[in-house]
Amino acid sequence: MARPTVRILSRYILRQHIPPLLYALAALTFAMLVNQVAKQFGNFVGKGLPWGVIFEVFALSIPFIVAMTLPMAVLVAVLYTFSHLAADNEVTAMKASGISVGRILAPVLGGATLIGVIAPDVSVAGLRAIGAISPQPAVARAWRWAKSRTHAWHLSCAIAIRQCR
Repeated sequence: MARPTVRILSRYILRQHIPPLLYALAALTFAMLVNQVAKQFGNFVGKGLPWGVIFEVFALSIPFIVAMTLPMAVLVAVLYTFSHLAADNEVTAMKASGISVGRILAPVLGGATLIGVIAPDVSVAGLRAIGAISPQPAVARAWRWAKSRTHAWHLSCAIAIRQCR
């Protein structure tokens, strides 16, 4: 019979790791998005841009924010997972049964490597390179609309272009 490629222990450690990873990613992304909205909201709203364009500019910044928060989320999740396993004496039980530290860390290191390979493609530049999104229509609409209204169009458009880079 063929030996399974993912052992029970690896699945257990990954199952313990994924919920904190998703929670940390969501919380950190939300916190950074709120911070960015708080910093830039006045620049967009004060210039009279339509709400759809403002929302689109902030929505297009989410992939970049996720690429920034993903390493932090992995760190938080690893610390939480292994401190939780250590608090329940599971790491001690694993080591007492002859499992090496490398074997305990292997699933998390494999997952972190996979995330490290995928994370650059989550950024706006990566998504633009594969043609998944193009922020240029939103920037062009913001540029034309603000220029036609002469509401300090250079400031609002410069901010919109900087957000999409």
